[in-house]
Amino acid sequence: ERARAGRPVSSCHSFSFKDGWKDEASMPDPIINHALVAYPQTNSLFIIGGRYNHRDWSTVRFLRTSEKNARWQNGANLPERVREVAFYLLQK
Repeated sequence: ERARAGRPVSSCHSFSFKDGWKDEASMPDPIINHALVAYPQTNSLFIIGGRYNHRDWSTVRFLRTSEKNARWQNGANLPERVREVAFYLLQK
């Protein structure tokens, strides 16, 4: 599906300078206004917050891209619902 401004998407792609663009597992639900963060140390992608069916979410979901047949998993919920997040700092 092709993303357009203001339209929820469920497709997910990653990019590396070595391998270029790569299709990843589709997100579990069509979502809009979320943050998608990469954490290279664990080969993980994170969906943080967002909006689905006119409801804000406090969810964090993650995908370990190095696993064969990787699927999105639920992480710990945020203390508050968030959307339109532009940046998160992930520290180990």
